[in-house]
Amino acid sequence: MRQRMWVILCGCAVLFALAGCKGEDSGSTSGKAGDNASESEESIENDASLCTGKRAKSCLILGVDYQTGANGKNKDVARALKLFEMTCDGGDDARGCTLAANVHKAGKDGIAKNEKKALELYEKACLTAGDKYGCYHAGNAYGIEMLGTKRDDKKAFKYHTKACEKGEKDSCKFAGMLEKSVKKPTPEQQIDTCLKEKHIGSCNTVAHNARQGKNGFERDYKKAAAMLAISCGEKKDKLGCTLLGLMHEKGEITGTPEKAQVEAAYVTACAAGGAIACRTLGKHYLLGRLLDKDPSKAKPLLEKACAAGDASGCTWLAVIYRNGFGVPRDLAKAQALLKTACDDGDKSACKALGSAK
Repeated sequence: MRQRMWVILCGCAVLFALAGCKGEDSGSTSGKAGDNASESEESIENDASLCTGKRAKSCLILGVDYQTGANGKNKDVARALKLFEMTCDGGDDARGCTLAANVHKAGKDGIAKNEKKALELYEKACLTAGDKYGCYHAGNAYGIEMLGTKRDDKKAFKYHTKACEKGEKDSCKFAGMLEKSVKKPTPEQQIDTCLKEKHIGSCNTVAHNARQGKNGFERDYKKAAAMLAISCGEKKDKLGCTLLGLMHEKGEITGTPEKAQVEAAYVTACAAGGAIACRTLGKHYLLGRLLDKDPSKAKPLLEKACAAGDASGCTWLAVIYRNGFGVPRDLAKAQALLKTACDDGDKSACKALGSAK
């Protein structure tokens, strides 16, 4: 009797390990091998009904013995797989589905690799019986594109959440990482947050998406402008005002570029620390294409942009010194500004650097 008990316990230990290498929470299969302890092994393998109910554990233990060649059994993964799938089909121990999935996933020892079947079994183990290891592996499949799947954060989140609820700590971590991407607010919710809470980030996000017609929004310049009326008009936000200036510049709101509105929006954005707005407004003053040409207004704006780390702002400031626009010509200063801009990643500055003499 003691010898039989020891054999069963050894089989259980192997079973836990194969179920995901985290078997401390798998539930015990030790003790007597269910109601079919007196049944012959041949009977178990030829009668699926003997792998149901309390007998399911015995089938799993026998399957693990064949899979590993333990407890006097010759290694026979095909027989092990049959026992795992019989237990899975019986519906009384989801670990049979998970163990069968592991075999199909590995594709070793004479068993053809079948990723589609493996995924089906992991999902079955999770959804029909709540096996946390099945949920964990299904979550991984969709989260990192395994088993022939395409990445699907919603499915990955669903399966890892179920595994987490069953106590799988790694899945809790993965579910937390996925939560933000799968619980994004709807366009309607974002609009509501902007209008009711005057939330700058929501207003700018809605404006950006409505302007481009992306992320669930239809292209709607008027809606974008309405959101920017809050983030820029009320809150004086640098990003909102920069975007509003761009829309006025391109004539997206009224159908034609609006000089006064462009200038006002960029001035507000620049005053709030928007380096891009400072540089853009400075360029307009320097070139005189949209606003009246005035290099004396351009210089302080481009200096501010350059000082804030805007590489293109440094390049345009170099243009002023290189050509003497409103200032004494200073090639050495222009060269230094171009080097700064080039070092910060402005390719046009790198090209001009060699000729700035």
